[in-house]
Parts: sequence; structure tokens; C-alpha cells
Amino acid sequence: MRKRRIVGVGLIGSIAVALGLMFAAPQHALASCPAGSTPINHSTDVVSSITVYCGGVSNEYISLLPGDKWTDGEVTAVPLRADPSGPTIPLKQRGALECQASCSLYGVKVHDVPNSFAAFAVFPQSRDLTRVITIEGGEFDDAASIGLTMSGITFSIQGAEIAYNAHGTDGNGASVDCGFEAGGIKWVGDAGITTRDVFGNPYDYGITSDWVHDNGPSTQNCPGVWSDIHGTGLVNNVSSDNNSGPGIQIEISANPSGTVRITHSHIAGNGYGLRSGHTSCSDWYWNPGILLSTTSNVEVDHNYLGPQTVTQTNSSFRHYGETLTYGTNCSGLTAVEQLRCWTTKMCVLTSPDRIYSRNINVHDNQIDLQTAGTPKAGFITTVSDDSTGFYDSSINHFENDTYAMSICTSTTAFGWMGALNTFSAWQNPIGMDIPPGGSCNTTFTPPNPPPIPTGFAFPG
Repeated sequence: MRKRRIVGVGLIGSIAVALGLMFAAPQHALASCPAGSTPINHSTDVVSSITVYCGGVSNEYISLLPGDKWTDGEVTAVPLRADPSGPTIPLKQRGALECQASCSLYGVKVHDVPNSFAAFAVFPQSRDLTRVITIEGGEFDDAASIGLTMSGITFSIQGAEIAYNAHGTDGNGASVDCGFEAGGIKWVGDAGITTRDVFGNPYDYGITSDWVHDNGPSTQNCPGVWSDIHGTGLVNNVSSDNNSGPGIQIEISANPSGTVRITHSHIAGNGYGLRSGHTSCSDWYWNPGILLSTTSNVEVDHNYLGPQTVTQTNSSFRHYGETLTYGTNCSGLTAVEQLRCWTTKMCVLTSPDRIYSRNINVHDNQIDLQTAGTPKAGFITTVSDDSTGFYDSSINHFENDTYAMSICTSTTAFGWMGALNTFSAWQNPIGMDIPPGGSCNTTFTPPNPPPIPTGFAFPG
């Protein structure tokens, strides 16, 4: 069952962006399967002597073996595989489609799988960076909790749709837990090299040119894109729309030897799901378009956060031929520091493994806060001691960003040192987005996203 949770349909009140420019339809279809390949229709079709598959539709769980490649396949309507915690709860952190080690997927669709915790998972979970997951095109939709879950691997995901996962209570009565693992995509881990940014710089993990949308129930705040626990990598040219939590959430990620970069992405209509005991958007710092949560070594640049109207021209995605309107995010772009430690359970200010929010570099973004209720962006800490420099604009800073707000003199627009400030104070004396680069305008036009590769070739 495909649930639709669209903010609006039409051309009113936003910017028209052709998703076809962002997501050119992958060219996966083949006239005939390559020599030595076979369709997968049953779990028993996966055998160690065959590593290249083409086509097939399975209503069973599929677990690909090391080195397997599959193109133009489909997994749907799998039966319940119960978790020990309850007879109607899908087995946690397991997918309708799984890779046991390195594998490659090209145009594979996993959808309508409410009996499965995830549409796709890497299992078993262990830190092994020799495992390389490559996903190009396809869809990962309609799972009980999350579209894709991965831990301790090297991966690259390009041109996929990740949507309509984690909608409240799944078909078997198991409640979604956005604080654990739910939403669009989540990865955990560190190190490994698989993709490069537009400047040729290497990144550990990467998701590029994906459409992540409509994940999470309205009663919780599930992120669309979520990096956690030493997660590093590149989020490039991704559209993250209408997820109940942050469009992109980077949490206790980027170890001292790694970085996270979010660049050239469009983020709209996120963060309106409820946190426990709170009303919608009451916690501006937890439900923004982009959330940097107790994390270091992050660069956020050349993104557009605000309303947009998109015409879906990619026939590989659902909503083909439709025009969809997404509103502003609940709030803009926020950085939060909590008292957290890597291993110490009773974390205190002096714990040697305490985690900090440092080296946050936000620049050249367009952030629209016009209609988000109590629009805010900036920094906030829940830690009583700030002697380590969280509120140091030379360590954590915004630069050359442009904001669109109906009242640029609002006194509640920007968070810093426990107070909410005007844009003027944000610039001086705080020292963020100082002129001439930073500006606050009542309106602006978002940029068109950069072009991406038009197709993916089946591996020989």
C-alpha cells in the first residue's frame, strides 16, 4: 500500500523546479539479460555459483551473496518475519532485500513491504569496510520503519527514490521508533572511500541525486537522511522533501579523520512531525531542514532550504507527470550540542570521550524562513558548560548565506548563546553571515540543481 502525504499539488506559492533535471531517468532496461544471468523470483534462486542476475519479481525475502549483482529486479509484498519481542513486529534492522557483503543493485525496486523493518539492509551488521554496496536507480519504499539501513560499510547510492517508509503503525501493529531507526535512510560507521565530490575530493560514503520524501508519521519526527555514530560522507544533489523530521540529520558523526559534506541539495517541507510532549515546530532546533546534532567537521554549502514546486518528469519514480508543491521547513538550519560521550554511559563534562560540535562550516546556502511559524536558525546547546567553544564564531560559523523572511527584523530569527536574535545582531556583534556576503531579503529565487549523469550501465 502506497501512502501519499503531499503538501499540495499545483503551481501556487513556490518555485517550479523540474525533477527531471535532478533525476534523469536511469537507463537500466536491457533487450536481453547478459550471458550467465538469471531472474530472481524466489529466495532459493540466489546460489553461490551465479553472481549476475537480471529481472524477476520476488514475494520472498532476498539475501544476496558476496559479489552478487542484480538489475531490473523487484521485491514486494513479503510475508512477516517476526521479531522475538513480539509475534506481529517485523524483525528489527532486517530488510526485504539484504546484502550479506559487497553487492550491486541497478534499477531494483523494493516497495509495498510493511511486513519488513527495512526495504533494504546490510546483514549481518559489522564494521567491515571491504564490503562495498553500490545502488544506482530503483526505489526503496513502503517499509515498516526505514527505507535503507547500513552499518560499518562503504557505499554509494545514486538516483534512487526512498519514500513512504515509517508511517505510524505498520500493518502488523508495531510502532515506529524515530529515536532508534526510522525514516528514509540511515547509515552508521566510519572510514572507507567510494565516491568523490564535484571537486574530486574523496568521501567515505555518498548519496547522490536521490529523492528522499514523505518518510515518517505525523506523530513523530523521523529524518529523511540520517548519518549517525562516526558516519562520514557526501550528500550531494539530494532532494529531501516532506519528511516528518529533519530533511537531513547528521548526528555524532565525522570522527577526527573524516568529514561530512552536504552540498547542492534541495530541502523542503520537513520537520512537522510531533516530538513526544511537544506541539508541531515548538522545538525549532530539533525539526529543521538540516540538523547538525553534536557533530564535528561538517560542511554545509550551496543548498536551498525552502518551498518548491516540482514537476516529476522521471518515469522511474512514482508521481510521474504530477506537479507537487512542498512548503517551507519547520525551521531552517540548526546546530545542537548535547552532553554525549562515545562509550561512557554516565557522561559528564569532564569525560575524556565527550563528543563536541566543532568545525561546523555553513556557507553559500539559501534559506527560506518565511512561513514556518516560529522561524529560526543558528546554534543552541543543552550543556551548562560552554568553555570548549561551541559559541565561538571562528570555530562554528555561517558565511555568505542568504535568508528570505517576511520580517527580516524579527527578534526571534537566529539562536545564539541561549537567546534569539535579529538578523542584524546575527551579523554584528555575533559575527555570522557578515556583509557583503550574508544577506536577508524578503524574496529570492532558488537555483536550479546541477545536472547529473543521465543513466547507469549494467556491469558486464
